[in-house]
Amino acid sequence: RRVSNTNPNMHLRLECRRNKLFYGFKSLSGRTISKYLQELRLKKGYELLVNSETNIGEIADRVGFKHQCNFSTAFRHFFGVTPNSLRLQAHQR
Repeated sequence: RRVSNTNPNMHLRLECRRNKLFYGFKSLSGRTISKYLQELRLKKGYELLVNSETNIGEIADRVGFKHQCNFSTAFRHFFGVTPNSLRLQAHQR
């Protein structure tokens, strides 16, 4: 149901707050919110790879990647090693 008595400029105020939030986050952390969230997802994936026997495709899905190949590419760029290589290294210890 659509509300007809809302402020017609409300979206402009919300967009300003949204932009301020994104700018403030980046100025404090040095990275965007989406980059930060991706790092959290990749770190959780790392944890699951090292501490479980769950297959890589399911780990990718659990941490929010639709495709395992996207997870593997992002993981390699962030950690410098593929998920499969990390898992092999972890199991050799």
